[in-house]
Amino acid sequence: MGHSRLTKTGIQNSDLSEWRRKTLDILFYVALICALVEMGFLIAYFDQNPDYFENLVPYLIGFSVVTILAFVKIIPYQIRANGLALITFIFGILDLFSTGLTGDGRIFLIAAPVIALLLSGFKFCGAITALSLLVFAIATFFPFLEFIPIQFIPQEEVINEYTWISSGIIFGTVMIGLVTAVWNFSKVISKTSQKNNRLESEGKILRGITEYLQVREAEMQALLNAIGDKVLVIDQQGRIIHSADEKDRSLQTVAEGHRKNILRLLPHPQSSEVLAKIQEVLETHQSCVIDYSISNNGSERWYSETISPYEDDKVVVVTRDITETINSSFREQEQRALTNALKSTVSLVNSPMEINEVLTRLLSAVGEVVPMDAATIILLDERGRLNCVGRSNLVNFSNKYEKMNQMTINDVQTLRTIKRTGQPLFIPDVTLYPAWVSMEGENRTRSFLGCPIKIKGKVAGFLTLDSTQPGFYNQEHVDKLQSFMDLAGTAIENANLQNETRKMAISDELTGLFNRRGLMDLGRRE
Repeated sequence: MGHSRLTKTGIQNSDLSEWRRKTLDILFYVALICALVEMGFLIAYFDQNPDYFENLVPYLIGFSVVTILAFVKIIPYQIRANGLALITFIFGILDLFSTGLTGDGRIFLIAAPVIALLLSGFKFCGAITALSLLVFAIATFFPFLEFIPIQFIPQEEVINEYTWISSGIIFGTVMIGLVTAVWNFSKVISKTSQKNNRLESEGKILRGITEYLQVREAEMQALLNAIGDKVLVIDQQGRIIHSADEKDRSLQTVAEGHRKNILRLLPHPQSSEVLAKIQEVLETHQSCVIDYSISNNGSERWYSETISPYEDDKVVVVTRDITETINSSFREQEQRALTNALKSTVSLVNSPMEINEVLTRLLSAVGEVVPMDAATIILLDERGRLNCVGRSNLVNFSNKYEKMNQMTINDVQTLRTIKRTGQPLFIPDVTLYPAWVSMEGENRTRSFLGCPIKIKGKVAGFLTLDSTQPGFYNQEHVDKLQSFMDLAGTAIENANLQNETRKMAISDELTGLFNRRGLMDLGRRE
C-alpha cells in the first residue's frame, strides 16, 4: 500500500499524515547536519591523501539534493520522502564501497528501508529493502571481488574473509528482522487503515443521519411554531404519547406513568366524538377536522382539531382555540342581522298602517336580532291603562295579553319600576323575584327583560322579552334593543300625530263636535 493509496483513503489528511510531514522535515535537517560533518571529515583528510577528492564530488551532489528537498516545500511530499530514502541508500552504498561491511554503510542500508516504510509507503520500502538485500548478498558471497574503488581509511589489515562473513551474518540478520518488522507493521497499518476507512464511512453515515435529523427537527420546530396552540401525538386508545403547547414549543415525550387519556381530559360527549374520529383516521389514513365547544364556569370556548395519521397506531392532533374566530363570526352575523332588521323597520315607521300592525312587525324584526320566547310592546295611555301588542312562541301566552289589557300600570310592579327609573330591568330568574306577578299562560317564563319606550323624554310604553332559560338576558341585548325602542317611540308618536290630525279633520275647532265631514264618516260607519 503506497502513499498514493493512503491519500485516496483519506489518511493523508489524518494525524498520521501530519506526523509524517513533520518527521520528514526533521530527518532532512538531520541529514544536512550529517552531510556537513561527513564533508568536514573528507576535507580534513585532503592533506594526507589528495586522491580522496574523488569522493567529495558525490557528497557535494548529495548535499545539494538534500538541501533542495529540505527547503523547497512546494515539491510534492511523495517526491521528498522517496528522495530522502533513496539518498540515504546511495550514501550507504558509497560508504559500503569505501569501508566495507565493518563500516557505517550497513547502518545507512538499514536506515533507508525504515525511512521508506515510515514516510514513502510499503511499495517503495519493499524496493529499497530488496536493493539492500541484494547488496548484502554481493558483499557476503563475493567478498574478494575488486568492487571497492577507494579506501578512505586503509583497512587491509582488518578486512579478511572471516570479517566479511561475520559482518554479513550480522547485516543479514538485521535485514531479515527488518523485513519481518516491515511485514508485520504493514499488516497492522493495513488493518488500521481498513478500520479507519470503516470508521470514516460510518462517521459520514452518522453525520448524514444527524444532519438529516437536525433538518427534520428544524422543520418540525418551525411547523410547531406556526400551527395551533397545542400539538398532541395520541395512540388508538386515546393516550397522549407526545405533547407540545404554546409555552414550550418543542415536542416532549410524556412519561409512561403520566400519560393521560383524552376520555378523562375532555367532557362527554366531546371526548367520545374525538376518539371516534381518531379511529376513523387510523382506518382510512385520511385527515379530518372536528370542531367542538366546552363550557366552563359559564363561559364557552370553541376548539378546532385537525387529526392526521402519524404511524400505524398513532395520530397527530393539532388543537386550535377558535373562540375568538367564532365570536367574531357571530358578532359579524349579528351585526348584519341587526342592520337588516333596522332597515326593514325604518320603512314601517312612516307607513300609513295601523299602529298595532307596525308594532307587530317591529316585534318580528326584534325576534331576528335578540333570541326570545315571547316579546311584548305595552302602550301606556294618559290614565295608566295598558294596551298590549305581543308576539310569542309559547302556548297560551296570548291569555297574558288579554289580562294585561284589562290592567293598569299600578297592577304590575315591574312596569312601575321601569317607569320610575326610566332604565331597563333585568330579572335573571323570575321565580326568585318577589315582586313578580305570575299570570296564566306564562308559567314557563324564567328570565325577563323590560325596556322603556320614551317619547320626548317621557315613558310612553314598554318593550319586554321573556325567555324560558334563567339568566339569559344581559346588557348586550339592551344595546341591541335600543334602536328598536327609539323606532317604536317614533312610530307611537307618529301614530298619535295621525290620530290628532284625523280628529281635527272631522271635528269643529271651537265646539269640538263633529263637523259635516265627521258626521258623514260616522254615517258611513253606521
